[in-house]
Amino acid sequence: MVYSTPTITKRPPKSDRFDLFSPKLNRHITLFSYWQLQLWIMLETFPCITSFCERPDFIELKNGKQQLIDFWLLRVRSETLLVILNDGVSSLELAKPTQLPISYIRPSLFNRWPYLTKNWQSMLPYLVAQKQWLDDGNIVKVKKQCDRPMTLAQLEIKLSNSDQTQARSTVFAALAKGFIKAPSLKKEPWTPGMLVIPNHCHDS
Repeated sequence: MVYSTPTITKRPPKSDRFDLFSPKLNRHITLFSYWQLQLWIMLETFPCITSFCERPDFIELKNGKQQLIDFWLLRVRSETLLVILNDGVSSLELAKPTQLPISYIRPSLFNRWPYLTKNWQSMLPYLVAQKQWLDDGNIVKVKKQCDRPMTLAQLEIKLSNSDQTQARSTVFAALAKGFIKAPSLKKEPWTPGMLVIPNHCHDS
């Protein structure tokens, strides 16, 4: 089961609205809560997630109401439905089983990565602004040039045939694809001195 288009639904009363461009989906998306925004950042930047769709469908609850699914996601060999719940709520009482497994996401989950979502929230605009230039060949070049641990600034210099913005955007794209790693993204704000390292697990 593959979802590619969000289900048609009205914006919830008094909700937020975030109009965004998804580099992974190559299309615009609209989200209606801050927690959907935080979750979207993770879906966009976790390399193991190959595709996703916002608001893919509804599920039926035992009380007769319908619950909107926040996201469908696709990994290499599995699909999952994601539903954001308030902290303290363990799960939903479904009227009937769903075809796909449901993972319940609570806002407290994002406390595990105090810097990761903030970092990627500032890094994703590079991918959007430079999306026409970020082809596979340029991203693979980053993987080849990052042959040892080095700073972001040093890697940008090795990619000196591009201007700095293009080089930085390509490095961020390589991070999002899992070609290279930057462990400090979970611990502190990114800077030009951020250490990037090869991801040998991604080598073919």
